[in-house]
Amino acid sequence: MADKQQLLSLLNAGDYDTLNTELLELHSAYARGQVDESVLETAFLTFAHAAPETTTGLDRWISTYPDMFVPFLSRSVHRWHIAMLIKGSRSIDALDDGQRASFDQLLSSANSDLFSAIERRPRLGIAYAWLIHIATVRGHRNDIEDLLNVGARSDPTSAVIHRRYLESLRPWMPGNPHTCLLY
Repeated sequence: MADKQQLLSLLNAGDYDTLNTELLELHSAYARGQVDESVLETAFLTFAHAAPETTTGLDRWISTYPDMFVPFLSRSVHRWHIAMLIKGSRSIDALDDGQRASFDQLLSSANSDLFSAIERRPRLGIAYAWLIHIATVRGHRNDIEDLLNVGARSDPTSAVIHRRYLESLRPWMPGNPHTCLLY
């Protein structure tokens, strides 16, 4: 398995065939029970990188392979990361209007990419875990249990889905101090 630097180098070089091979082999190894899901999650976290060339490379990868789940999942992690950089350690309520619009647009786009990945690979537990995390960050409490249930049915062996759900129960996650009082 390629490391983070190798995966980013492949992306920046436009070697999407090798990227697909590396990440598909890793996902297959997870599906066979040969690697832990955390290894799979870590590989996709490679794309939690804010460099402009990463955005361009991910868009080109999707254009080249629109029928594969791997580039959509990768781009969703990238968009989530940029949204989190905009938010920083602040409450969502502390963002100005422009920051809030960018934050919301990036997370909406990440959600869309995750659903595109799921369309292409329905048993993609890691995508449901990211959807749960994004719903948590956005304060969309009503969606979280549904995502947990659908995700757990799609990938019964996924620990990441359950971990993200448990993390969603922490009152500070949505970035709203009022949720701490409700807890």
